[in-house]
Amino acid sequence: MKPELLTVAASAMLAAGCHSAPVAPTVVPPPPVAAVATAVPYTWDSRAELAAWVDNGASRGPATVVGDGTEAVIRVDVNAGDTNLHGPDFDPPLTGVSSARIRYRWLDRAQDDVLFVEVYLRPATYDQSLNIPHLFSLGGGDISKPPENTSGQWVDQVFTAHNMSTPPYTVRFPTISVTGSGTYGPARIHGVVEIDSIALIRQ
Repeated sequence: MKPELLTVAASAMLAAGCHSAPVAPTVVPPPPVAAVATAVPYTWDSRAELAAWVDNGASRGPATVVGDGTEAVIRVDVNAGDTNLHGPDFDPPLTGVSSARIRYRWLDRAQDDVLFVEVYLRPATYDQSLNIPHLFSLGGGDISKPPENTSGQWVDQVFTAHNMSTPPYTVRFPTISVTGSGTYGPARIHGVVEIDSIALIRQ
């Protein structure tokens, strides 16, 4: 094709694109995750209960379940990247949720690594303008001290919205995000995070 014809064809396609309507993004809900019976309502502590957050086809990232019974933990290899754990679906949706609690520890971190553990509560209704409640921990008010989760010891941490949204929430399912940054973020962080139990707290 001659160069002038290529220019005409490109101009025609550009003009056609200018008159086309914008295409809205398609939001595809994740596959449902089956509920699992728990010894304590809305608390996941044993191997079978924690496995519901990992071996479900919807969670993503380098996470496995190790150990047996109530000694089991979700082990997240943060050296290998970010992890998103998809909790079981509630049918009907769980009402009256105010916060979450996670018992975890971070082992073998490197100096200046920063860990982010965050909880998201997927509402019962779903649309493209969905505002998903985000729960997080401020890690203490004294900035002169390192966050408690850098100690390598077990941390029993409560996650709230810190006035970014107003509980109570109606929840179809929760997710937990485990991410971080290094000295020259967004470099990957080091070590492993072990999650011993997960709980949703109701008002």
